[in-house]
Amino acid sequence: MEENSKSKILQKAEEYAKEYYKGKFRKNGEPFINHPTRVKQYLEEVGITDEKILAVALLHAIPQETNIKPEEFKDDFGEEIVYLLETLTQISNIPLPFKDKQSNVQLIHKLLIQLAKDIRVLIIRLADRVDNIKTADALPVTDQEWVAINSKMIYAPIAKATGIYTFARELDDESFRILDPERYNKIKAFQNEKYKEIEKSLENAKNKIETFIKNELEPQRYDISFRKKGIYSTHSKAVFKTKKKQLSHEDDFNGLYDLLGIRILIENPQDCYKVLAFIQNEWENIQSEFDDYIANPKENGYKSLQTAVKLTSEHNCEIQLRTFEMHHNNEFGRASHFVYKYGGNSASWIKDLIDLKENIQSNLSSSSQISLFEDTIFVFTPKGDLKTLPKGAIALDFAYAIHGNIGHTCTGAKINGKHSPISTELKSGDSVEILTTGGRKPSPDWLRIARTTEAKRQIRKALGLT
Repeated sequence: MEENSKSKILQKAEEYAKEYYKGKFRKNGEPFINHPTRVKQYLEEVGITDEKILAVALLHAIPQETNIKPEEFKDDFGEEIVYLLETLTQISNIPLPFKDKQSNVQLIHKLLIQLAKDIRVLIIRLADRVDNIKTADALPVTDQEWVAINSKMIYAPIAKATGIYTFARELDDESFRILDPERYNKIKAFQNEKYKEIEKSLENAKNKIETFIKNELEPQRYDISFRKKGIYSTHSKAVFKTKKKQLSHEDDFNGLYDLLGIRILIENPQDCYKVLAFIQNEWENIQSEFDDYIANPKENGYKSLQTAVKLTSEHNCEIQLRTFEMHHNNEFGRASHFVYKYGGNSASWIKDLIDLKENIQSNLSSSSQISLFEDTIFVFTPKGDLKTLPKGAIALDFAYAIHGNIGHTCTGAKINGKHSPISTELKSGDSVEILTTGGRKPSPDWLRIARTTEAKRQIRKALGLT
């Protein structure tokens, strides 16, 4: 019955999309409905099957494109979809910066906080941004740059931190294409030229590996494909190796062993090592380029065997070996995993986001001067409602953030289930229950201990000092 209900939700969303996007066109001239349809497809490609999320992907632009407000969807779609649409609309209304100036830090914090409220909102927004930047060519140059800068500075780092690498690569490459088209085209042309030079050698290697799998391993599903390194990733690695004096010049792409590669997917992890042994016997190995991320996964959970060989006397080739499951998890498995794990539980998701803070911060542009969440803490009510407060806030500040009367009658707090005084300083991830006594009034001493401007304002008002 539940599956049937979900199917009806998605079917209804498709009907709404056809009705409300009818006659509307994007700036590139295509029917507007193509955009939300692609957003839905991107989500499906990264493993999202939750039909409420897919429905919101189809509906997400209706509030911006029409006079229809999210709450008007309630009767047909329910409160949960209305909440997701409202949050996405709030994010769309945040005026993101054009440049990475310190004065814009609060706007970026506001965006991140809104995205952090629900992992489902974050993933829909990432898919939306991928399609926006891939179709940005129809915009004026300044608008293209605006989309590219914010994609590079904000969305790509978040995609990397949450493990949705397929989105991260798209955002990085498309931003690079817009912001530095000359360099982008130079690398792309070099890759295409090199691929033509060794295409026959790649096909020959593929045939040899395929024959080995068929003849020497148990019958199983497998896939062998050629891959080109991401263009922005190629640029970044060349610049890095040049600074480390591992390349003579940042245009010396021949010095990158993973510029072109072969990716082998099979079913059994043990067979990855058998194929690796065959490859090492068949071609000359580049020992410095071997990594066993199956036995020793990266911190982000990435698993693969990676080696590089001399495919010809003049051409190197990286080879990746992994199972289908590993590949799915490496590319986008965490997206569907996060949705399954957290759903709408923002408290648990925020706690993990806090743990990911350093990962996100390390991916942000060094010139952005953003100290991510350094001045913000995330605190929750017992029901899981999120409140954001400045760093150093105490339980009394939290009480006033909920409601003035809660603050006025506050007598103490339970922080993570433990009785605590109202002066206790809070930290991100705390769950706080405020204890109250009817008829109580604020004490003048509270002005001395309160940390937030709002709490002090309400205390002064209650004491008749304003």
